[in-house]
Amino acid sequence: MRNLSKSKIIAFRQCPKRLWLEIHKPELRDDSSSQFVFAIGNQVGDIAKEIYSINGSGHLIDIDELGFPEVFTQTSKLLDEGKSIIFEAAMQSNGALALADVMIPVSDESGLRWNMIEVKSSTKVKDYHRDDIAVQSYIAASSGITLSSVSLAHINNQFVY
Repeated sequence: MRNLSKSKIIAFRQCPKRLWLEIHKPELRDDSSSQFVFAIGNQVGDIAKEIYSINGSGHLIDIDELGFPEVFTQTSKLLDEGKSIIFEAAMQSNGALALADVMIPVSDESGLRWNMIEVKSSTKVKDYHRDDIAVQSYIAASSGITLSSVSLAHINNQFVY
C-alpha cells in the first residue's frame, strides 16, 4: 500500500492527472521556482515558531533530523504528554500522512484537546488552503487526536510597525 501525503491528496483534488504525473513521471515537474518558495516558507515557519512559542518553549519535530518513522513516534509521545506546543507534528491514518505546523495543547474539565494551526506564506486565504486544513483535520481526528480548533494563519500585508 502506498502512503499519500497531504500534498499528494491536495494535488489530486486540484487535478487527478497532476497526482498521476507527480507519482509516475516526477521528472516532468518544473521545479525552477521551488527553492525560492521553500525559502520563503521556511522563513514564515521560523516566524510562526517565534510567535507561538511561549518563552521559547515548544518542540520541533524535525523530519530531516529524525526521519520516518521516528517523527510519528516523537509526535505521539508529545501528543500523549500534552504539555507543550508541537511544531511540525507528524500524523498518519489509513495510509494518509500530514504535518501540522503548530499544535497547542488545551486542557480543561473535558480533557486534553489541541488547537491546530496551519501557517501559510500567502497574504490571503485561497480555496486550496481550506482543502489543506480539511485534510489535516481529517487525518488528525482519524488518528485519535481530539481537536479543539483548527485555524489558518497567513501574512497580513496591511500591518505597519
